[in-house]
Amino acid sequence: MRPPSGVCYCHLRPAPRGMMIMEDPEKSVRLAELAQIEQEERDRAVRIALGKFNFVLHTSMWLSGCAFLLVLGLLMRSALPWLMIPVALWTAALACHGYRAFVRTDGKRNTQARSHD
Repeated sequence: MRPPSGVCYCHLRPAPRGMMIMEDPEKSVRLAELAQIEQEERDRAVRIALGKFNFVLHTSMWLSGCAFLLVLGLLMRSALPWLMIPVALWTAALACHGYRAFVRTDGKRNTQARSHD
């Protein structure tokens, strides 16, 4: 079996010179469709990984911000109840971010299950 025109099976990149070209255009079209599907799956996996990484960054900023507000509240006791409002709102935002990062992505369940025919 020869590789499709201009495409190497091993990495789906342009074939080196001297490689034989496949004569069946349907197979090369199907291979191009499969390559596009694989690229979309890789892009989705990258989006999911970046969402989780950004959540970790958000959590670290939340921890440092809450620690600062707690110290500020301990130094100024009269301000302590009022400092809990931004902490509560930020915690709600962090919870929404965690939900989006780990449970839902792009309006779909964040699962790695694949359904191919």
